[in-house]
Amino acid sequence: SMIDANAAAGVFANLKFNSKHSNENGAYYFDDNLNIYDVNGTKTGEEPISRLTTLNRIYVLTSSSTASASEMIINGLIPYMTVIKVGTTTYGKNVGSITLYDSPSSDYTNIATANSAHKNAMQPIVFQIYNKNNQSDYTQGFTPDIEVKEWQYWDNILPFGDENEVILKAALDNIRGLSPKSAHDAKIDTKILPEITELQQRFDKEMYIDPGFFNKD
Repeated sequence: SMIDANAAAGVFANLKFNSKHSNENGAYYFDDNLNIYDVNGTKTGEEPISRLTTLNRIYVLTSSSTASASEMIINGLIPYMTVIKVGTTTYGKNVGSITLYDSPSSDYTNIATANSAHKNAMQPIVFQIYNKNNQSDYTQGFTPDIEVKEWQYWDNILPFGDENEVILKAALDNIRGLSPKSAHDAKIDTKILPEITELQQRFDKEMYIDPGFFNKD
């Protein structure tokens, strides 16, 4: 909502469940206000937010770890403005999940009525994400408009926000009308590194919603 005031109260994203739970289908809308909730999920008020009215394009820095909610932002803004992706192809996750507990009396979604003897829960994929134009075709990821492979600059990794950081610089150069630095200019010397076991972080690329999200007014 802060990115594009010109979208007014239009649809940002539609969440579609399967036929068994189609009544849960709902949408995220652009809004002028930020709703405030307490720890129990009860709405306690709202505050106006500042919304930009002058943007007609946005640059998104991407990598293979750009996933889920981040990709939803890209997809959701495409109907409203030019979205320029800079970096490498994104992860490709156009679905989301909810938490299910052992609480059959509440359709398995209410932790308050869950069996207290069961300490685990499930996090199944239950909905697919679409934008205003009913587009959801990014399971292979979003291909960058300006490709920059950060690993080719392994000897010059700079902090986030540094204007000379290779991906940010490519975006800034494009904004300024300059040609991005060619990948041929990058050092591509390779070294054999010891095998690294991938750290399994639960839900590190997941998007999930709280139970009763669409009941919040």
